[in-house]
Amino acid sequence: LLKKATQLDPRSVRAHFQLGMVLTGQKDYAAAIASYQKGIELNPHFPDIFFNLGFLYAVSKNYAGAVEMYTRTVALHPDYLDEALFNLALAQSKQDKKEQSLANLKKALSINPNNRAAQNYLKQLQGGLDK
Repeated sequence: LLKKATQLDPRSVRAHFQLGMVLTGQKDYAAAIASYQKGIELNPHFPDIFFNLGFLYAVSKNYAGAVEMYTRTVALHPDYLDEALFNLALAQSKQDKKEQSLANLKKALSINPNNRAAQNYLKQLQGGLDK
């Protein structure tokens, strides 16, 4: 139905976004990426698309792409900014950009001090830097 929706209204950002989510759930990452990229072409100010695209790049081990998408998400200041900063920190860590990763974890915690994932990863990274 979502494929049909994108055919009937190819300018529907929501349809491309929802299709990308379904395709991600089906692990059809290439098609999901294409759907999200079409959504970005239509609306480059929709942080959820960048966030989900960052996830796809990260699971595909394209950490440079993930960093780019999470950076774009952060720039749009979504309600879940701490989560976007946390994911950005994870991708930066995979690129051995530990200082940048630490800085983004600290930013995430300044926004949401209760973000357990960020707390735990910060402790893990700080422990690794002390060694």
